[in-house]
Amino acid sequence: MFRRAVVYTLFNMFRSVIHPYLYGILLRGITHPIRIVVDKMTIIDFINEAPYTPLFSITLYNDGPDQVYVSINFHQKTTPLKPGEMLSIDLRSPKIERIYLDVDEGKIAIVRGFGLY
Repeated sequence: MFRRAVVYTLFNMFRSVIHPYLYGILLRGITHPIRIVVDKMTIIDFINEAPYTPLFSITLYNDGPDQVYVSINFHQKTTPLKPGEMLSIDLRSPKIERIYLDVDEGKIAIVRGFGLY
C-alpha cells in the first residue's frame, strides 16, 4: 500500500511540475503561419496571442514593395529587409516572444513567413 502511495505521489508531481517544464522547453514541431501588411510599427506577440508560446525559430519573407525593419523581442532599428529578401532566425530554444516590424513613414510592406514552436 505504501509503495502505491509513493508511486501515485511521484506521478502527480511529474504531471503537475516536471511535465509542463519539459513541454515548455521541447520542440513540438508545429508551424505558425504569418502574413501581415505593415504600414506602421507592428508587434506580433506570440505570448499573449496565438500560439500562446514562444517560438524556437522564425523565417520571414518581405514581399515588398518597400523595405521593412525586423526586430526580435526588443524594438530597435536594424538593417532593413529589402523586397524579395528572407530572414531566418533559429535560437534553438523557445525564446522568440515577439516580433517588431517597422517601415519608413508613408511606406508599406507585405511580410509572410512561419514560426516553429
